Amino acid sequence: MSAVFESLCMLKAWPEDALEMVANKFLEDVDMEDNVRSQSIVMCKHFHESVRLMSQKYYDMLLRHNYVTPTSYLELILTFKNLLARKRDEILLLKNRYLTGLEKLQFAASQVCVIP
Repeated sequence: MSAVFESLCMLKAWPEDALEMVANKFLEDVDMEDNVRSQSIVMCKHFHESVRLMSQKYYDMLLRHNYVTPTSYLELILTFKNLLARKRDEILLLKNRYLTGLEKLQFAASQVCVIP
């Protein structure tokens, strides 16, 4: 066995409180309500743990490794943050378009009322 393989095999699953602390630290700069933040942390932990368990089943069935590492967890959290920021930007753009459309409709309605 190579030294790299042995060190990878020694990787242990992070305890649940460690996953929670890491997610909390990485999400602390994201503007969200506390209950949303706590549910986001639960979601990240669930995704990470479910992938780890599925990877174990994958190994048991096919004898092929899929490593779920601390870096995988950090990437998951960063992907969540990026997706959240992108979706918030999309929603803000749609909201602004909606408000502009309402203003134009209100202006048009006021002009129709002026026509004799």
